[in-house]
Amino acid sequence: MISLKRKQAFTLIELLVVMAIVLVLMGLAASSFQSLGRTTDITNSIQSVANTLNMARQIAVSGNEYTQVQLFGPKPSDGDFRNAHFTSMAVYRSDAPYYSNNYTPLLDSGKMRREGPIIKLPQSCIVVNDNTYSPLIQTLSADPKHQLNLSDGSTGVAFYFKPDGSLDVPATVGGTPTVNVLSICSMQGYISEGNKLPANYGIVNINRVNGRFQVIRP
Repeated sequence: MISLKRKQAFTLIELLVVMAIVLVLMGLAASSFQSLGRTTDITNSIQSVANTLNMARQIAVSGNEYTQVQLFGPKPSDGDFRNAHFTSMAVYRSDAPYYSNNYTPLLDSGKMRREGPIIKLPQSCIVVNDNTYSPLIQTLSADPKHQLNLSDGSTGVAFYFKPDGSLDVPATVGGTPTVNVLSICSMQGYISEGNKLPANYGIVNINRVNGRFQVIRP
């Protein structure tokens, strides 16, 4: 006698269990990719800041001239939720270090020439505008000479690398007399931590005496 074996099929409950497992795994994978993306953005942001500083210093020393580094935020019309912080950088060669004891009129006078494109950080990242984490920005913000009010409505700060490589900046508020600090992180992480640096961030220490800098990733 020939026995016929019935094919076993999945029950509805089994299918639901499998689908639930797949959804959980997809969620974990998406979270991992998002975390990896944020880490990559932060790494790229730190590298952009370091490259910009390095270029400005090299131009100043090799060309025996002043180079201005600008840090500024989004235009008010952009509707960017990062507008309280700094998201872009630019480097300018200058015929003279000052104009009417302020940087903005010198920029408007046409006596400055931009070197390379404006550097924009990834959409998720900021240079933190906070005295605790970026004393350099707060030091510059306290001095009208170092404040920028650009024609498109954006605001920021600026400082010079001198021909000897040193920085034209005051001593860091609340820090050592020689080192100024910039901190870079994701905006979302900064907000999530209650306006504090998240676990994933980077620091650029700049020596105001010789203009050299050090990148630190905790």
